[in-house]
Amino acid sequence: MKNIGEEDKEITTVVQPDICVICDPSKLDDCGCVGAPDLIMEVLSSSTMKKDYNEKFNLYQENGVKEYWLVNPEGKSLQIFSLENEEFQEFQI
Repeated sequence: MKNIGEEDKEITTVVQPDICVICDPSKLDDCGCVGAPDLIMEVLSSSTMKKDYNEKFNLYQENGVKEYWLVNPEGKSLQIFSLENEEFQEFQI
């Protein structure tokens, strides 16, 4: 079992995206991803949509996630946000 390091004790927010892509294997440890994933995808539903568009959007942007995709199966759409100058810009719908 891994000992909890000082960095781990400082983590105050933990989220579980529907899908995440981590291209740098050094970001992975026994507890998951340390640092920002390269890509996060959230599949929207009526129960999670508000959180995905607001809370998670801001959290991912502040922590340097390079791309954030919002998949809307009901609306058959995909919104792609790309991090530019520390802010998400809508890249494509």
